Amino acid sequence: MAIKELNRFDTNAKRNVQIATKLTAVIGAVALICCFGIAFIAIYIFNANLRKDTEETLRHSADGVEFVLNDWMDSLYGAAYSIADRPDFIDLVVAKDWEGLKKLLPDKTIGFEIVAITDASGKIVPGGAKGISESANLMAGSAIKTALSGSVAKSFGWFSDTDYAMVCAVPVRKDGKTIGAVLVGHDLVNGNLLNSLNNVFNLDVTVFRENLRMNTTLKDVNGKKMTGTKQEDKRVLDAVFNKGIRYNGILMIGGKMYDSVYIPLKSSNGTVSGMVFIAKSLDVIGRVKNSTLKIVIPISLLVFLIAIFFGGRFVRWLMWRISNVTKQLEEMATGEADLTKRITLKVVDEIGMLVINFNKFCDKLQTIIGETKNSKDELKVAGDNT
Repeated sequence: MAIKELNRFDTNAKRNVQIATKLTAVIGAVALICCFGIAFIAIYIFNANLRKDTEETLRHSADGVEFVLNDWMDSLYGAAYSIADRPDFIDLVVAKDWEGLKKLLPDKTIGFEIVAITDASGKIVPGGAKGISESANLMAGSAIKTALSGSVAKSFGWFSDTDYAMVCAVPVRKDGKTIGAVLVGHDLVNGNLLNSLNNVFNLDVTVFRENLRMNTTLKDVNGKKMTGTKQEDKRVLDAVFNKGIRYNGILMIGGKMYDSVYIPLKSSNGTVSGMVFIAKSLDVIGRVKNSTLKIVIPISLLVFLIAIFFGGRFVRWLMWRISNVTKQLEEMATGEADLTKRITLKVVDEIGMLVINFNKFCDKLQTIIGETKNSKDELKVAGDNT
């Protein structure tokens, strides 16, 4: 678009915004954009890295949870096997000496919330139960069935509507014949698993029986503990219960966003009856972001003010140098200029070159005027002689 030429002789022409104001505004705008641009880019990168670190932490923590669960299961196997393989224990079972059995068990079951000794039919023998009722039907689950068939069973299951446990059942043999089973387990609802995982990994933890939260550290937005609620997300249920794999993802839970991992609790027969959930609230990232903004914004404003201050002083210095030339030209335009005066050269740059060439112009003009004056005087002398 062509710029309309102004009439240089129009004394009433509207004066445009001063160059100094324009330059200062441009410096300020650029400084502001750069400060806040850099600030928000830094925050974005910081948040992205924090999210990445959170995901990495959750992945390693999930590996740690599985290690803990496997370690606990191995300890259950060790305890169950150490009982079932004792000759004196086997003799007591064969003799059905339940009183002797009661005296033997306490020293061997310290640290385990659930213990059950069954006969060959799967029925708990008198005095052979700890943490569960002697009337519990253990044959409803797979662990005792597997043990009575002669194999070791490591499984997750429940004995009532209010419990969920990890158990290991091993067969009790006499002369190659299975005469009973020993089951040892940890209570995952009222035991130490939840607090142990929460303390070790510093994450929110939930133990699920199927999709029901049996115990959890989660609270909803009203501060109410979420025990007894269900996880209905189809992506989670499909990954854990149908595919038997972990689910990693960001989910809204109880009105809050969590970066989460769901770990299937898989029995030795391949069935998945529950899962362990570990997560980090994304509110942490939000709080870090807000804290960062509280630091970055004041610093950005300070940098902006510093840029305006020094930029303004620099612009005024440039305009002072230009004004020296402008003032001299104005005096020349009115015919009141002192042609012997020259503008002092401070810096050799674009404005410095303007000063140099202006001084050269004044030198040339002074020479021309001097020569004109001399010619006039010579003509006058010549006229007087004639």
